[in-house]
Amino acid sequence: MGFIYRVSRAAEADPVGDVLEAGYGWAHVHAFHRLLAAEEAIDLAGMVRFGGARSWAKAQTPLRPLFDVECFRGGGVLAVQDCAGLQPRLREISARWSQGLFVGEADDEMKRDQALTLQDLVAVVDRCVETGRPLSLGS
Repeated sequence: MGFIYRVSRAAEADPVGDVLEAGYGWAHVHAFHRLLAAEEAIDLAGMVRFGGARSWAKAQTPLRPLFDVECFRGGGVLAVQDCAGLQPRLREISARWSQGLFVGEADDEMKRDQALTLQDLVAVVDRCVETGRPLSLGS
């Protein structure tokens, strides 16, 4: 498995949030990054951890945490306020992808998979914001 995004667990159980997740295998996480970068007009190959030297700190996108795992602080969590910053843009992109409207290139099956997994990620981020619980990144 590549990355799994989940609502962080809390002391009290959350029957909805505790089972939500969005998982990306290695091939899918690479396609996800390429497609998201295209949506944000980012030259992914020029960025740190993707073959280049340009720092993510200079990237002007609310989706930076999805590319730059350094945003996930100790224990692999993203703060709720950072989740709230992702939310509107993720929803926009998810709405477009669910209609088959992609800026980037991938085969049709990969695009369908990406659209479905992005819907899962939007649900996870929404639940994080609703409950005030951070987003966890695991593998």
